[in-house]
Amino acid sequence: MVPYIKPLHQVILTRLFQQLSQVYESLRLDFVLQLAAFPPEFEMDRSEIEKFIMSACKKGELSIRIDHANGLLSFESDVFISSRAVSDISIRLQATPSDLVRTQLSRLSKCLYQTVYKVDRASIDNEKEQTSVARARAVAGIEKEHQESLSRRAIIERRRELVEIIALREERELASKRAQRQQQEAEIEQRRQAEELRKKELARMQREKENIKMEETKKLAEELLSKGVKLDEKVIDFACRESYYQDLVDMDTEGLRRLQVIQLDKERGELYERLRVTGKRIDHFERALRREEIPLLGKDYEIQLANEQKIYEQTRQQRLALAAARHQESIKLKKRLTRILPDYETYRFVVKEKRSEEFKRREREALAALDAEKARRQAAYERYQEEERRAEEERRRQEEEEMERQQKEEAERQAKAEAIQKEAEEKARAREELQR
Repeated sequence: MVPYIKPLHQVILTRLFQQLSQVYESLRLDFVLQLAAFPPEFEMDRSEIEKFIMSACKKGELSIRIDHANGLLSFESDVFISSRAVSDISIRLQATPSDLVRTQLSRLSKCLYQTVYKVDRASIDNEKEQTSVARARAVAGIEKEHQESLSRRAIIERRRELVEIIALREERELASKRAQRQQQEAEIEQRRQAEELRKKELARMQREKENIKMEETKKLAEELLSKGVKLDEKVIDFACRESYYQDLVDMDTEGLRRLQVIQLDKERGELYERLRVTGKRIDHFERALRREEIPLLGKDYEIQLANEQKIYEQTRQQRLALAAARHQESIKLKKRLTRILPDYETYRFVVKEKRSEEFKRREREALAALDAEKARRQAAYERYQEEERRAEEERRRQEEEEMERQQKEEAERQAKAEAIQKEAEEKARAREELQR
């Protein structure tokens, strides 16, 4: 509890000096020290108390003067001196005289208001009613002003939007015109470039055609010169090739092709002749081979037949040995399996019984689930039919009520019409009687 000692000292001293200021104008310092006496372990000396008084005066909690010559404490008696602003950490436990004087009018008005409320409550109610009316009028005015402000704001916003829309439309039109002009210029420039490119491409293709034609002509001329083509009834051989090369180059392509066709026909005839001679020679050679082969075919047949018979016997013996070995293995396997056959039959019977019981259990569960589902669906269907029946009854009841209401309204209308007609007849009879 030691941290609470100092704050507790401050609270006690503050309350002590505030109460003394409301009772005394001055008193001796020794008397104050006696009043502020604490137990010995929590005792405060004179310097600490004076320091507290100075700090409280500085904060505005107290208004005290210390006379060290006479050992007196004087409290300010001017009740119209307003206390200074109290800090957030200061402690005010009781109002000072200046506070009492300063709040006297407010306390007096509060007291008078309470008195009037008890003596004449009608005036208070009237005042409250006027206040309520004024408040309602103010609220209505505020609401109206708010609506007018919203209307003005909406008009201003609409005008701003219209201005922005007009500006945006003009900007779009300008941009569209600018884009159209740029597009037209781009199209014109593109057509011009395309035309120039087309002309350049035509010129390039023409040059390429001429170059290709020249290359083909030179190639054909070289081929014809290398094959000794006749030109103007002369045979161009290797010795005179240089002299006739320019004449071949100067010829047109058609003439050169005609010369090439003639040369190809000549070469094809020579090739056919060589092939005919070669085929005849191969035919004579094959006939000779067949004549020499005929005596040797019988001996080769006998040798091949003996080899195949030997291979067949070897293969048959291998198949028989393999089948016998497999048969012995099967017999051994049968003997081993025969020993475990009773165990297998027992195990198979047990497994069969288990699976039969499992099957029956699952069958019972399935049948129970099926019956439950049938019952659920039957109940659901019955509830559905009951709901439909109730809905139909409700609809019929509403229709009957509607018909009764319409019949009642019709009867009332007829009664009113008859009453009106009867009243009119009575008025007519009264009028006739008056006229009589």
